[in-house]
Amino acid sequence: LWPSRPYFFPAMVKGNGQYGIGCLSRLPVREFRGYKLPRPKAGLAGGPRVAIEARVELEGGLRISIVNTHLG
Repeated sequence: LWPSRPYFFPAMVKGNGQYGIGCLSRLPVREFRGYKLPRPKAGLAGGPRVAIEARVELEGGLRISIVNTHLG
């Protein structure tokens, strides 16, 4: 994947650090967005959830969205 550029969207801040989700892309990223997801129902373990969307450009100019999340 190198050289690539990192993209990150925080789910929470803890102390001096941030926790969330990220991606690396060797393809040109034309747009990057982060989304807060609904909290899990009461009784389910886990903190806040987020997802990221990277719109990348493939050879020939075709653009696609790649969505990434981690649910637990």
